[in-house]
Amino acid sequence: MIKSAAAEAKMAIGPFLAEAVRKTQIVRRSDWEAGLGKLIEAMALLEGISQRVAGMPDPLDRIETVAALLSVERRLHRIATPWLADDAEGDGA
Repeated sequence: MIKSAAAEAKMAIGPFLAEAVRKTQIVRRSDWEAGLGKLIEAMALLEGISQRVAGMPDPLDRIETVAALLSVERRLHRIATPWLADDAEGDGA
């Protein structure tokens, strides 16, 4: 794949890779770890709210509130999943 990309760019593999590395933005792990930590914290808060919804007097309000919270929780999980998968691979899991 690298060979064909280098050929398409009309470059030798070494200079092609060097150019690709120069164009690559390095993301510090601590940056995304902080963001992931905040997503996990938000998911935990949503779970806490979901559990308190049981005390709501109107059953329809409970259902609507829980459905909305689950939707937000799923969205947060989808946002965090690439980081979680990458972290698991990096740990040899």
